[in-house]
Amino acid sequence: MMLNLKTINKKRALTVIWSVVAIGWVIMVASLFVSLEKPIAVTIVAVVAILTEIAIWLTALLLGVALVDARKAIWQRLTQWRGVPNQ
Repeated sequence: MMLNLKTINKKRALTVIWSVVAIGWVIMVASLFVSLEKPIAVTIVAVVAILTEIAIWLTALLLGVALVDARKAIWQRLTQWRGVPNQ
């Protein structure tokens, strides 16, 4: 799984993820202005809340992998510059 996360375009993935969330929020706000039955409105709000939560965790996952990769690259540069062998 880590190898797949390294090969995807993170910027594009985050754009798609948060675009879906934004569309969900627009649909939710629109549904609140339209007089829907209460169970339908509650369901829409719950689905959008779950979508937003999933987006937050996916963002953390994608950025976390990028952060680990960046730290590894910095560490490799520092150890090569100081003449310390890689471990």
